[in-house]
Amino acid sequence: MLRLRTLGAFALAGVLALSTSILPAQSATLAPNDWSSAGRSSARTGYNRDGGLVATNVANMVTRWSVSGGKFSAPITVRNQIVVANNSVNGHSRLDAYNIATGTLNWSVDYGLSSGSTVGSPATDGARAFVMVERASGSLWRYALYAYDLTTGAKVWAVSLGTGPSRLGTRPVLTAGGYVFAQSTYQNAFRRTLKYSAGGVYQWTVQQPTSIRATAISGGALYHSTDTAILKYDVDTALFLGQVNVGATSLAISGDAIYYANSAVAGAFDKDSSFPLWTMPLSPSCGAYVRVVTTSVAAISRCATAAPYVVHSISGGVPSVPFQIGVGDVPIAASKQVMIAVTATGGLRAWNLLNGDSLVIKQPTAPARLSGQSGPVVGGGVIVVPENGRLEVIG
Repeated sequence: MLRLRTLGAFALAGVLALSTSILPAQSATLAPNDWSSAGRSSARTGYNRDGGLVATNVANMVTRWSVSGGKFSAPITVRNQIVVANNSVNGHSRLDAYNIATGTLNWSVDYGLSSGSTVGSPATDGARAFVMVERASGSLWRYALYAYDLTTGAKVWAVSLGTGPSRLGTRPVLTAGGYVFAQSTYQNAFRRTLKYSAGGVYQWTVQQPTSIRATAISGGALYHSTDTAILKYDVDTALFLGQVNVGATSLAISGDAIYYANSAVAGAFDKDSSFPLWTMPLSPSCGAYVRVVTTSVAAISRCATAAPYVVHSISGGVPSVPFQIGVGDVPIAASKQVMIAVTATGGLRAWNLLNGDSLVIKQPTAPARLSGQSGPVVGGGVIVVPENGRLEVIG
């Protein structure tokens, strides 16, 4: 059903052929309130305990600064910086780093015309920023993983992630335990996860027979979800450890539980024994996210673009009364027991997961669209809102 590849001559040659300056990893430290990758961390909870948001203070937050122009990915916050991909800056794709307090552009990397390149959502280990980039090369599309110094933006290393015959976009990069994890293509789909050291040295590849829908890492294990199963691997050796036969489009790991959602249900199972803890039908049953907020889980579903999201706040497997958060609202991040959502009309709201109360942060000023991998993040004491055409920092 699956194939595991360990370090061999062919794989090593393929990695080193496009690698530059493979160096020992620098000292890396993440602060408690950093948002280090899409989904907050490799566990993909979308929850930042130290983000500083509680139901009593979010209504008083104001815009600190903003940047207009572009199409932004999900940003990260680290070492008093916001690092974000922008795939439409005067027709170019870039990776930018801004001072979190002032909005000053600290450094920028330009990848050329947006028509021939896509920059994904970055991740960090506290010393470097890692990002997946897609570029046109004749009739093919080439994929690569880059590492940059967080202070200067200088390229530290780059490795190839393969090629494909059509443009597939990019996937977010994850970091865990001093290593970097990136998706690569096989048979014109994202079916592989590759592991590298923070210094750019190849470790292993795990390959699936079908597309990987979501990836999360916690407790020494890597989890892949596909349309039919959630598969578990040893994160050190890539050894296959087992699977749960349920498809999932979203994964989150918190404590001893794996939380998941698909188009029909949300559920949880024990991450060690795989014993099912609970399942709950979602209504409408047309797609879902999972977010973990302390001991509660927010399973968010929406049936159609024009329909509202429905939030099911779950504690101990017991759901609260579902509540709607508005047509087109996009819920992504959480801090304490507050969930952040961007509204279809350009406003920003916080929702109290305990009772469903809406806590307005920012009234809409103009219509806004979120780019594909984007969504608000809570880190560095601020909320960072990447919209299609605007990056706004609220605190």
